[in-house]
Amino acid sequence: MTNVKTSIRINVNGKPWVCFSNTTLNELINNLRLDKSLIAIERNKKVVSPSLWSKTYLDNDDTIEIIAIVGGG
Repeated sequence: MTNVKTSIRINVNGKPWVCFSNTTLNELINNLRLDKSLIAIERNKKVVSPSLWSKTYLDNDDTIEIIAIVGGG
């Protein structure tokens, strides 16, 4: 049996993005080369805890918002 990967379309910070259907939020972050300690993620208007990023699989038409956390005074 052949392992066929299906592409899905999502939106990341308002821009269209194509990835495989078995992609997790963690893999998306790695593909975008983001520092995991400096971001927060919303999936379909719900905040996703960093502890769930590796268990959260993306679905077709998901809307992902990645927010940079900036410190300062």
